[in-house]
Amino acid sequence: MSMKHAVILLMGMLFSLSALSQKGKMSIISGNKAYSKGEFAKADSLYRVGKELGGPEGVATYNQGNAQYKQGMYDEALTSFQRAAQNTDDAVEKANAYHNIGNTLLKQNKLEEAVTAYKNALKLNPEDDDTRYNYAYAKSMLQQQQEQEQEQDGDQENEEEQENEEEQEGDEEQEGDNEQEGEDDQEGDQEEQDGEGDEEKEGEDEKEKEGEGDEEGEGDEEQQQSKEGEDGEAGEQQQAQPMQISKDDAERMLEALNQKEKMLQQKLQKEKAKGKKKKIEKDW
Repeated sequence: MSMKHAVILLMGMLFSLSALSQKGKMSIISGNKAYSKGEFAKADSLYRVGKELGGPEGVATYNQGNAQYKQGMYDEALTSFQRAAQNTDDAVEKANAYHNIGNTLLKQNKLEEAVTAYKNALKLNPEDDDTRYNYAYAKSMLQQQQEQEQEQDGDQENEEEQENEEEQEGDEEQEGDNEQEGEDDQEGDQEEQDGEGDEEKEGEDEKEKEGEGDEEGEGDEEQQQSKEGEDGEAGEQQQAQPMQISKDDAERMLEALNQKEKMLQQKLQKEKAKGKKKKIEKDW
């Protein structure tokens, strides 16, 4: 990326020595010597002194912009080049100032403004190959930047859409979990009701069994009294027989107990399953 370097006062100038301050002129010449040696900070100071002593404003300001640019002082350099472009009516000098304005803006990554500055320089000096090259380079960089911004915008939109889809899926899964919990609660309530019904049934069976036992007991007592009346003292010494349970009654009682235990285990397993967290699988 080429620069239009310092203007040498002794060449291409139509000013007479009487029109210039001798001290200002010598200070600018000294600044050019320092610039050629790479002493850019010193050259910057000499150009500033040259302006203060009455040296040519446009030349000193333009050369000062070059020294500032070399020091990385891009804001200051931009201001100097813009003043230099305003302080000259010469098309080539103005084109050179716009060329360096474009270079400074390019360093600041202000690509669109840099393209405009190079375009202004080409309007004033269409034959300048350096400006034409820099213009094409800045335009290419601007196009790449715009394409990257479009890709980033597209990626951001895709990420937002994906996040919205994941949120919707999460809400649907949560609703499904809530519905499943509601069904489990209903099943649990139904099982409790069934269990209460079984308990009531067992209570009724026990009452029936007790009733049967009481009837059997009463029959035994009547027989025993009759027998005691017949046998006398031998009947009084005979002990009462224990109450007997039929085989069918025993099987029914055992089956009822087994059924109750089975239902209790199922209820505990379901309550334990409710406490587990469900893992939500993520689609990639």
